[in-house]
Amino acid sequence: MESFASSDQVGLLNHYIRSGRLPQTLLFAGPAGSGKTRLALEFFKSLNCLESPGSPCGACAVCFKLRHGVHPDLVVFEPPAGGKQIEALREVLDGIRLRPFEVRQRFVMIEPAEALNKASANALLKALEEPPPATVFVLISHNSALLLPTIVSRCQILRFTACGGAADLSLAAVCASGAVEEPEAFNAFRLGLIQILGGAEPLAVMTKIQPLDKDDLAQTLIALDSVLRDLWLRLGCGGEPLNRELEDLALRLDYYELEDLWALLRGLRRGGENQNLKAVFAEIAIRLGRMAA
Repeated sequence: MESFASSDQVGLLNHYIRSGRLPQTLLFAGPAGSGKTRLALEFFKSLNCLESPGSPCGACAVCFKLRHGVHPDLVVFEPPAGGKQIEALREVLDGIRLRPFEVRQRFVMIEPAEALNKASANALLKALEEPPPATVFVLISHNSALLLPTIVSRCQILRFTACGGAADLSLAAVCASGAVEEPEAFNAFRLGLIQILGGAEPLAVMTKIQPLDKDDLAQTLIALDSVLRDLWLRLGCGGEPLNRELEDLALRLDYYELEDLWALLRGLRRGGENQNLKAVFAEIAIRLGRMAA
């Protein structure tokens, strides 16, 4: 299928929402940290919001469950290493044979898609040939050259640059959509991260600001997302920073360190309530502390 440049990404996804005609498979391709997963989640929410498709309300059952990472129609598969990968994928595919529970289009997100082994890739290809009802497969790939050509040929491709390009979603838009419901928790965490980057003792700061409950967790993840985005911009990418306090800080930024932080953020979004939050946020603090000059 035709590939679209990053400047067309948001407009293309909005067209799918307005028309109600979606590709069976979307491939979000680009380097880690380029906003692929974030945009895919926003697309799911915008497409399926019960009150305001295309401009999610932030309050309906779909928006609420997605914000807390518990929506049954958003199926996220992270290919495990080892011989049990095919069994894990088949379990996912068996679970989507029936129609979605409550949304217009169920999403099956596979990230990173290039981690599928040969048997799993062939099982996925068969599923694409006989698609389940009202289901869109979303492949998130950091290196799409490693995917089976027969899978790629069935995808609508959205390509991302290292900075997310036009697909990047501004913090102002997130706030306007109602995602920042508790600005006190959001601001406290945001400012704490900036203090760590400014040279404050990482674990001492994190002890004071780490989230205490589920609602705080949602807001802290938005704050972390905004800071990580700005750090990517500091690596030389174009774009308008969201946290002006970072502009005057001397930082030692490392591409792979930022990739690891994005991976921690993705894990928190998908199952933060089931993780040892104290340990995860301690690791985030330590990694950010390494970037302080």
